[in-house]
Amino acid sequence: MNQKDYFILGSKLLGVYCFVISFAYIIEAIEVLIEPLGFPRSYIHAAFAIRIIEWLIPLFYISLGIYLIRKGSFIYNLIFPKQAASIFALPEKFMLFQKFLGLYLLTTAFPDFLKIVSNFFIVYGSPDYMVPNIQVKFIYLNTLPSIATVALGYYLLRDGRLFLKWGFGDKTVKPVSDVDNDNE
Repeated sequence: MNQKDYFILGSKLLGVYCFVISFAYIIEAIEVLIEPLGFPRSYIHAAFAIRIIEWLIPLFYISLGIYLIRKGSFIYNLIFPKQAASIFALPEKFMLFQKFLGLYLLTTAFPDFLKIVSNFFIVYGSPDYMVPNIQVKFIYLNTLPSIATVALGYYLLRDGRLFLKWGFGDKTVKPVSDVDNDNE
């Protein structure tokens, strides 16, 4: 098996993981259907964004899970545009597992990102007296970690040579074009 085959196998397993965790988000989305009692109509309309987001998250996970299990060719060809060599050394394996970690980070950061966006719409779409402090704190506390997780996930998925350099020294870090040419 080559790097692309291992990545495809790992991505299919991540697809199963996405499918399984979608059930927890489905239960959470069902709870959001119940309108809160005692809240003014204006707040309920502002909270409509949360309802939409809460239903988008399980749909995203189910769709991504099915896509990764059944096909996933867009992602595979994006990460491995050329076929890699059959046998690869420890640094190449490290890069491969970094790509898995990057895909995992992007997948798990998605719900937090959507919740931040929905809370942002509620905070800025509601009158000041209706905005709970907990929503403002949620935005302030989770925006930077969510953005950092997405950025790190993307970096690991597309490149990750900095961590390769830290782990294996300068000798193993080659430009991407040299790595592709060596494996042909």
